[in-house]
Amino acid sequence: MASDAGFTAEGTFDREGVPPEDNRWKGVRHIFIQNLPARVSQQQFHEFIRLCSAPEPEQLKFPVYANGKSRGYAVASFRDCASAGAFVAATWQQRVPGFQKPEPIACQPCVARSRGLRRRMIGGKASPLFDPGPSSVSHFRALAVQVQVSHLVNKCDS
Repeated sequence: MASDAGFTAEGTFDREGVPPEDNRWKGVRHIFIQNLPARVSQQQFHEFIRLCSAPEPEQLKFPVYANGKSRGYAVASFRDCASAGAFVAATWQQRVPGFQKPEPIACQPCVARSRGLRRRMIGGKASPLFDPGPSSVSHFRALAVQVQVSHLVNKCDS
């Protein structure tokens, strides 16, 4: 859902979000915000943030359809974890005024999504985040190449 912004929400997309006191917020700087009204504009959402006395995000991804309507979610990035936590606490279970959406704003922690093997490589070696174990496809490909090479070597020797 939040793939436009480069992040995916952690866990499931429940409509209630993650409560501000939950331990999953520790160390989080990026927030997936859902249940936004379809007709809310980015400017109206910023006004809502100020109305809640919540910290302004350093960056806000606010996807809209071609007709200008909100896609119903946004991704906010904050300078530090404390600001992100204050945002969640201030907006938790609030509704954007002037809209008839029954569900309140819901927030969930975001984690960066994987961007391929190259980003997981450090100095030509797999980073700890990418450890090709025995069940990985790369392991089986490497094993197949070894078998082919040893078969060719055995043919040449005979």
